[in-house]
Amino acid sequence: MLVAIPIMLQQLLTTALSFLDTLMVGQLGEVSIAAVGIANQINLLLNLSVFGIASGVSVFLARFYGAKNEDGMEKVMAIGLVFSFLFSFIFFIASFFFPHTTVHIFSQDERVISVGVKYLKTVSPSYFLYALAFIYSTGFRSVGKTSIPLYSTIIALSLNAVGNYFLIFGFGPFPRLEVQGAAIATVASRFVETFIIVFLSYRGREPYRIRRFSVAFSWKASFAYDYLKICLPILCNELFYAIGLSICKVAYSKLGTESFAAISIVESIENVFFITAWGIASAATVVLSQLLGAGGEEENVQKYAKETVKVALTLSLAHGLLMALISPLLVQLFNISYALKNETLITLIISAIYQPIISVGLVYYVGIFRAGGDTRYSFMGETGCMFFVAIPLAFLTTGLGLPIYAVIAFVHLNDLVKVVVGARHLNKRMWMKAIES
Repeated sequence: MLVAIPIMLQQLLTTALSFLDTLMVGQLGEVSIAAVGIANQINLLLNLSVFGIASGVSVFLARFYGAKNEDGMEKVMAIGLVFSFLFSFIFFIASFFFPHTTVHIFSQDERVISVGVKYLKTVSPSYFLYALAFIYSTGFRSVGKTSIPLYSTIIALSLNAVGNYFLIFGFGPFPRLEVQGAAIATVASRFVETFIIVFLSYRGREPYRIRRFSVAFSWKASFAYDYLKICLPILCNELFYAIGLSICKVAYSKLGTESFAAISIVESIENVFFITAWGIASAATVVLSQLLGAGGEEENVQKYAKETVKVALTLSLAHGLLMALISPLLVQLFNISYALKNETLITLIISAIYQPIISVGLVYYVGIFRAGGDTRYSFMGETGCMFFVAIPLAFLTTGLGLPIYAVIAFVHLNDLVKVVVGARHLNKRMWMKAIES
């Protein structure tokens, strides 16, 4: 919990201000909500790609930190930065040079496309900043210093909130830029966050920082193979999972702009309540990896893993109940029609019911199995449930014309399957893999 709580607080701030973004943009109407929701789907693809790279980096950094191998930590950071910048470049090209084509994948409404293109082009330079900040934040977390990324997030996202208010609606000398103003505020806050994280890494002489390029980028074939063997399944997991979510969004868009706006609102609220699962999963990666790196006994590691699941289940039951109770109040904050408010409310309650199942699944596949080095199983389990359960159900239910809340109820059945399969794999103890340092 000492590792998890700062991560939870950082995620709370990030998601709360993301919700605030959606709320501010929501005052501009349903078209703006849908447009930013689509643009953020592109951001999600990048975020999950970088998260996949950083997850692999985190496993190695924590193992090497437990084994006191600083040269190994430096090499892993270099690999993580190379891959994260590569993906940032790919998404930047798609968002800056081909924004109309990109947005058109998710919506045929020209009003939504027009607004989405402006937001996407403006926010695209922040992709590089996000990648750099996330990898260095992963370094801090891997050595147990989770409070430093928290402080940088507080500063950066406070700036983002103020910038949103000034630039979306116009304040004093600042022009009213609406959706484009939200994008500008995002880029500015990302720059501040990145500067703080990188500066403190070098000022604190952290063991993972890149000091010698000749060491950091001299990867032996065996080292690169070991890293890719762990990291590639994680990266593919996140990419395929993100693609799967995007395909589901394409299915949701068939129900119309209003339903897509409902999903955007629900996700922004859901993410605020989902912080406990992310915090526990991230802490599990750090603690279990360090324990394995220091030569911890299998029985003790298994005990830690099972206790982690219990903590996640207890906390997710609490936040799911809270989410259901205050959903009516949250929906009233948005400037949308009465019918859409009702549809959004029902969708939120269904999402709240599924929170414990979603949270435990996340801890299994993103926390425990990755910490143990069993990233291949994590990839196969999550991707299989997405493509063979979630996506078929999304297209089947939208094809039948079911309301969005019924669609979501069916799609989330994939999370139930993940938990059942994940519990069996945990009990077999096959998830603890050796990693050479």
